[in-house]
Order: sequence, then structure tokens, then C-alpha cells
Amino acid sequence: MIVECHGWNTTNHFGNQSQPRLSTGQNLLRYISLPIILVGLIGNFLSIIIIYSRRNLHNPAGFLIGALALDEMANGLIVTFYFVIHHYLYCGLWDKICIVLGYLSTIFVTSSHLIVLFIAVDRCTMIVFPLRYPIYITNKRLAIILIFHAIAAIFVAALPMMKLEHIGMGHYQYVDYISICWIDITDNRRNFTFLTLVYSGLIISIMIIISCYAIIFTNANQLHRNRLQLQRASYRNKRPPKKLTLTILLILTFYLMFTLPAVVFTMITIIFHRLVMPSLAYNILTYWVLHIKTIINPMIFGFSYPEFRYDYYHILFNLRRRRNRVSNFDYPNI
Repeated sequence: MIVECHGWNTTNHFGNQSQPRLSTGQNLLRYISLPIILVGLIGNFLSIIIIYSRRNLHNPAGFLIGALALDEMANGLIVTFYFVIHHYLYCGLWDKICIVLGYLSTIFVTSSHLIVLFIAVDRCTMIVFPLRYPIYITNKRLAIILIFHAIAAIFVAALPMMKLEHIGMGHYQYVDYISICWIDITDNRRNFTFLTLVYSGLIISIMIIISCYAIIFTNANQLHRNRLQLQRASYRNKRPPKKLTLTILLILTFYLMFTLPAVVFTMITIIFHRLVMPSLAYNILTYWVLHIKTIINPMIFGFSYPEFRYDYYHILFNLRRRRNRVSNFDYPNI
């Protein structure tokens, strides 16, 4: 799949004045993508720093949120590289680079889906078994689960690199309609078995997440009322802090809102062996979901946790104060 830069530019209408210009929608997505990526990277990086620095977040729920931020930051870095290569360097990806990027992207995307599943199960366990939750879910057990989850993600991502495309186990390549290196979901001959395994597991995971979401949503209000009655005695007139359950509900809501449409249309595409929607629409459902998801979770953390809002402001304020100190520094006359 070695593509020469000149051929890449001609195919993608870059530097080729005889070809029609990009549409308004494509140009708009092109210019707003870099700020979105940078905001997502900064937000997730700050979230990781805050979780690491605050002792009260050193619990299974806090570590899972940190792992999700780490996965999304890694996805953002990979997508940033795609963006620079595709939109600024005007050059195609060489075969080996494309395979590595597809492999890394699959690792972190698979990992993020599993982390969201663990977050849902963790919060569901806390809701259903509030007294036994500290016994069932501990930091040590979570560390073991995260190690096995990383091994599983690495193994799944390595399947298309084993040269088993003759039995449909996948092949990494540049896919035009999603603008990244991954699996061509319209090529069932080489990718059908891999796609079936991956999306079957993803559908099972989504079903578990939806079940946990329903349990959390229906039982959280009653649990919240019970805790308020207990906290009034200790807090008195103080306002009790917002609960982690709200954060989890928001994370799961946006996850399902962005993931379900992409999964449905991908399954339809696999069944019919062709794209069932315009390539730009499918690009938005897949490629752009990676962008948007990287900035939403840090906003959720800041909305739900006063500590996150304070630390965001504290870090940014200190950076601005240091910059003002440097700019106002009077150098001595020599």
C-alpha cells in the first residue's frame, strides 16, 4: 500500500488546481479539527494530573476515570498524527507506518470501550451492593483486571497483523471514508471474521452497559435521598458534594449517544458489503466521534466535581501568572 506523495495529492485534490475544491462541510471540519484535538489533549492531560495529585481520588472509580482519560489522550495523539499527515503534509502514509498506527489505534479504542464497561459495572456494583462494594472492588483487584484488559486489547489489535486475511482476520490499510488507517469494513473477504468478532464483543459490552445504566439511573435517586438524610446530621447547613454517580451517568450517556449510531451503521455496512450513507456522514460518525469524545469527559469531570473545577482554574491561573512574570521581568542594562 505504498502511496507516493504525488499520487496522494492528486487523489485527495491537494495541490491539484484542476480538481474540484473541497466542499464547505469538508473545509469547515478541516479548520475546526485542530483546536478540538488540542482542547481534548489538554483536558485529558489535566484530568490525569488532578487524579494523580488528589488522594481522595485514589480509589477504583478514580483510577478507572484516569485510565479512560489516558486512553482518550492516546487516541487524541494518534488522531493528531493522522490529521497532520492527511491535512498538512499532503502526503500518504507508508505501509509500515499505517499498520503501526492502525494497530495502536485499535489498542486504545478497544481499551477505552473496556474501561467504560468496567466503569459501568463498578458503579452498578456500588448501587446494588453498597455495603459489600469495598470488599468486592479493591485497588489490587482493579490493577489485576486492568493488566488483563491491556493484554486483551493488545491481542485483539494484533490479529490483523498475523497475515490471516485469507480467513477474514483483518488487514490494516488506509481507509478513505474515515481518513485513518484501520480495517475496511466494506471488504468482507479479508476482514469479515475479525469485524464479526470485534463487533459481537462490542454489542455484548454495550448491552451490559445499558443494563447497568438502567440500574444506576433507577436506583441512584433513592440512594441519593438516603445519603442526604444521613449527611444532614454531619453537614448540617453545608451543601453535600455532588456524587460520583452523576459523573458516571453523564459519561455513560455520552458514550452511548456517540457509540450506538456508529455501531448500527457499521453493522449494516458489514451486512450489505457497502457504505449505506455518504462517506462524509460516516466519517463524522467514526473519525469525528474520536475528536468530540476526547473533550467531553474532562468537561463532565469539571461539571460534576468542584475539585476538578478548582484544579483546572488553579493550574491555568498559575501558568498565566508565570507567563506574566516572565513578560514583566525587567532585564538589567548592560
